[in-house]
Amino acid sequence: MFQAVPRNYKIALLVVLVLVVVRVGITQFETAEVVRNFHKIYHPMVNASTSDLQVQVQVPKVPKEAPDPSLVPAMIIAGTQKGGTDALTLFLDNHPQLKKGFRREAHFFDFFCGELCERAVRTKSKELIEQARAKYSFELQHDARGKDMKEKKRDSEFMFEKTPIYLFNPYVAEKTKIIVPWTKIIILLRDPVERAYSTFKMNYDRRFDKRFGKIKEEYNEKLDGKITFERCIDIDIEKLTKAGIVGNDTFWMVDDKEREQRWLSYWDIHDEDKLTELMLCDNEIGRGLYFLQLLQWFKEYNTVEDREKIYVTKSESILPDKETHVVDLKPITDFLGIDELEVISEEKIHATVSHFGPMKDETEQKLMEIFDPFNKKLESLLGKDWKDPWPYK
Repeated sequence: MFQAVPRNYKIALLVVLVLVVVRVGITQFETAEVVRNFHKIYHPMVNASTSDLQVQVQVPKVPKEAPDPSLVPAMIIAGTQKGGTDALTLFLDNHPQLKKGFRREAHFFDFFCGELCERAVRTKSKELIEQARAKYSFELQHDARGKDMKEKKRDSEFMFEKTPIYLFNPYVAEKTKIIVPWTKIIILLRDPVERAYSTFKMNYDRRFDKRFGKIKEEYNEKLDGKITFERCIDIDIEKLTKAGIVGNDTFWMVDDKEREQRWLSYWDIHDEDKLTELMLCDNEIGRGLYFLQLLQWFKEYNTVEDREKIYVTKSESILPDKETHVVDLKPITDFLGIDELEVISEEKIHATVSHFGPMKDETEQKLMEIFDPFNKKLESLLGKDWKDPWPYK
């Protein structure tokens, strides 16, 4: 029957078949790309380009004109994860002089700026720096599909944003210093032992987040019963040991430059454990080594004037008073140079809900021994008020 078809029809039919096969192949390739990029898209350890998102999200074009200065953040809440940054954002967004960027977390300097920021930092090109600022302003005023959200935000004098991974990511400080050198940085630090367990509980609950879809569901049965805080700690200790940060008697004998290199080495270690791939384990210990993270920031903000742009405080400082429910934000508003803000809140801070019970005593002791020397080194960076900030028994 096929032979009865005229020759030109045969050719046309073959062309159609070839096109169908090619289209199917491309679709399968794109699907595979989504799976391969799953870890990149949702795992903040990766300092990726926006091109990784193009399979799923159309990235908006960057405007060529320079941004209005009032629409580029005057303040960034840079960390730490599970350190009360959501609560502080909520409090400050009610200040009449402030407005938060549209997105809950901007992830601009660790993700969306991509190659543009890399080139701006590398070349110090004024034109590229202006383009990066324009893109920063654009990202904070639009949703992921490029829809302008300015009409949903009130007119205020200063814009701010929050992205807790900025403190942890060793490549962010250089970008903020060059691209938005006037911007003030607020950093909340929480007892790293408590913070580590809170991160684990949060990441476990993310398994049931719909955005992970089928990719995530494939692992549910395989991982049930194998997900423990202790396993996540062991995964991170292995990486920290490889980088020469823990389990190495020489770490406190080397200079800050060598410590920085070891920290960068740790950052670049990508283990293949499924728990890490699904963000169930996510650098629980590394995220609490604040001394090493602040070394990177103070390396970039290295003058007296620069240091005055960074405000570091314990996250406990923004807890509401147990009786009056008053939140003392005066040190923060003074730092920002804005009017005082009266906040009365019954908001629960540091209250990650999970079915997991209290941390095991032996696990807590293990973490205390790891974190204690790093905690005590904070005094050398932040002053005498940070002498042994979280005393462990």
